[in-house]
Amino acid sequence: MKSLLHFLLFCTIFISCIATAKAQESYMVHIDKPYYIAGEKIFYKLYYPEVKATAVIRVLLIDSNNNIVQDLYSESTNSSYLASCIPIPFNYTSGNYRLAFNSNYKNAGQEMEVNLAEIDIPIYNDLTAGVLEESEVDLSSTMIRNDIESTLRIDANLNNPTFSTREQVQVDAAIKLENGQVVSNASVSVAVIPKMIEESTDDGFEYMSMGQRFEGSILPFLSEQVYVKGIVYNRGDRPVRLNVIGAYADQYRSMQYTKSNTEGEFTMMLPGLKGSQLVQFLPYEQEIKDFKIKLTPPVISEPQASSLVFNEDIAHVLEQSKNRKKINQYFNRETIETNISSRKETTSNEKSDVTFVVSEYEKFDQLYDFFSELITPLTFKKVKGEMVASMNNPKSSLAVATALPGNPLFIIDGQLTRNAEYAGKVKMSNIESIELIYSPDKLRKRFNVLGLSGVVIVNTITPVFDFPRADSDDIFRLNGLADQCTFDVFSSSSAMENIPHFQSTIYWNPDLLTDSNGNLQFNFDHTDDKGEFTIVIISQDKEGNRGIQTLDYSVSANVIK
Repeated sequence: MKSLLHFLLFCTIFISCIATAKAQESYMVHIDKPYYIAGEKIFYKLYYPEVKATAVIRVLLIDSNNNIVQDLYSESTNSSYLASCIPIPFNYTSGNYRLAFNSNYKNAGQEMEVNLAEIDIPIYNDLTAGVLEESEVDLSSTMIRNDIESTLRIDANLNNPTFSTREQVQVDAAIKLENGQVVSNASVSVAVIPKMIEESTDDGFEYMSMGQRFEGSILPFLSEQVYVKGIVYNRGDRPVRLNVIGAYADQYRSMQYTKSNTEGEFTMMLPGLKGSQLVQFLPYEQEIKDFKIKLTPPVISEPQASSLVFNEDIAHVLEQSKNRKKINQYFNRETIETNISSRKETTSNEKSDVTFVVSEYEKFDQLYDFFSELITPLTFKKVKGEMVASMNNPKSSLAVATALPGNPLFIIDGQLTRNAEYAGKVKMSNIESIELIYSPDKLRKRFNVLGLSGVVIVNTITPVFDFPRADSDDIFRLNGLADQCTFDVFSSSSAMENIPHFQSTIYWNPDLLTDSNGNLQFNFDHTDDKGEFTIVIISQDKEGNRGIQTLDYSVSANVIK
């Protein structure tokens, strides 16, 4: 009996350990090289633990002073990874930057922003490299350095150890577990860079990093939409719990909604928000007349103080970069070319109930004059010397038009106000068109409770900038989904023979998969760059096993006829 109990206890502990081990997950990031030069692009791949139908990841670039210099979102669909790039402006100063990947986690009433992974991004400005002092600082203890626990074996071979410029390089690889079992459908990313740059890992630089381990699977509960977090206050600067907080972006031409908790904290989902957009937050007048919004900064780790490494090898790479830029400028080429996939705009196709083309009503001075003199669903009048607006629904099922409750919502050049005095004074000569929405079904669909009083959309010829302070304080410029970019692979067959082609990253491909036998083959045309080069191969299977392998080859000049 005791033996049976011991056996059952052993099985329980063993199964519990297995479950705990499988429940743990971490995120791995691979970048195309260990350091960058201003004007280049950071190509990255964030490996997920498994496939997710849709994932929206917040991508942050943070400078050495812990300031967020880029904050954008990127989306993956039916994938086990996210791959794109971030451009580095030419005016960035030299320093140790970081690339962070965040997402919003929501499950069982718990909601928070989580940091999935970070990696150090040393950036050098080759135009100001002369002010850098040579230093051989050991960064292994100060920079983000999480070595892969390699549980995959990558056997890779080149078709030749030496090549000529513009010659095709072919690599055959087989990926197996440590026990020799082949791994099918393993996700693979490949980078090809000068060996001198790859060897900077000896100084503490890295081209991959592991994020923290999470207890339990969080991937299914990560955000599938662009999000923004904040705290809402009343005009007495006290956090308030609200059931209705609206957010409007002119891209939507409709309203998004959320609510705040007892601490005033909220998370607003902005589905499909694209590029840089003005987003305005709006209160529900039945609940609170006015409020103030303070956006919550992203979750990032504390910086680890470290000096930027600068030595003879890096100085040589920077000099090559300056020469490459001169050549590219002479031949009118970018430093690194990319393919940009533009996203479709997410906008409402709903038509307004009535549209007035203002050029047909030139005799009126102000918007107030127009709607106070003509019979329309929108009416203006003065009460105690102040302009007051109201809207009615002439399509009501009742015998007479139904008056809509409250003050109409004016949307002037994408900015919202219920200030009838301000809206009424807009010059008709500066208005292109006016749209009225009063039908309950249209108001509910596009604006819900914040549109119950009717909506007036004013499109001006020259944008109006003196917007009411009470409204403009709740307008923020937010970045949404960035356009996806892919590495533009060099092709010797399409390149002109008399124009040299140089680039610091020879090849980058984050989208490779092994076949059913665990095999993989890829090839690329080498550029006009000469010397020693390293191929970095990183892989992850669907069980979360990971591996890394490097191959070296050399390139000599090919005679151009």
